[in-house]
Amino acid sequence: MKKFLAILILTLTFQAPSLADDIRDFKIEGMTIGDSALNYFSEDQIKNNKRNYYNNDEFFPSELEYLPSFKIYDAIQIAYKSEDKHYKLHGVSGFIDFPKNIKDCSEKTKEIIKDVSELFPDTKKEKYKGKHQGDPSGKSIVTKTIFKLDSGSIEIECNDWSKQIGYLDTLRVSIKTREFITWLTNKAYKKTHERFIFIPSTNNFEPETKSKT
Repeated sequence: MKKFLAILILTLTFQAPSLADDIRDFKIEGMTIGDSALNYFSEDQIKNNKRNYYNNDEFFPSELEYLPSFKIYDAIQIAYKSEDKHYKLHGVSGFIDFPKNIKDCSEKTKEIIKDVSELFPDTKKEKYKGKHQGDPSGKSIVTKTIFKLDSGSIEIECNDWSKQIGYLDTLRVSIKTREFITWLTNKAYKKTHERFIFIPSTNNFEPETKSKT
């Protein structure tokens, strides 16, 4: 009996980290990785708001903004495989606008980081602050925190746009699967030095960018 209990305790000990590392525990407007986008949007909404930012069509994003169903975020960007008729979510991003109010953006970012840290207390966390790749002038600043889980990542970033580029300051919260991250890194762009240059839109949507190497 003692031997059985010892094995049981050992088994639970090894299982606990994986249970705590489930990225699906984190949701954006009720959505999370692995859900079908059809549970939240009609197929017409998904197709009519589809975008094509990348040089590889394995994944596509759709962008939806100011829907009555959105309780926290002003806009949502979802990513799914182009051939998937069920639109299984591999990426979800939520955007909150902070017009000329980067201080409130920073405070809200801290709140979300605290919440995610409590949800995933043992998860590795990386922080970055520097020039935003979306602003060729180099005057816009992004502050980002990345939680790296076994199944993917959660990213919280505050974008402080320069007056020259003229965008609203925004908070972006993203969930991405490991498969989607790998695709962004290795296939989304034809050349390793390519980077996204922003095109003005209502909500300053940001396609995922490949880091410069």
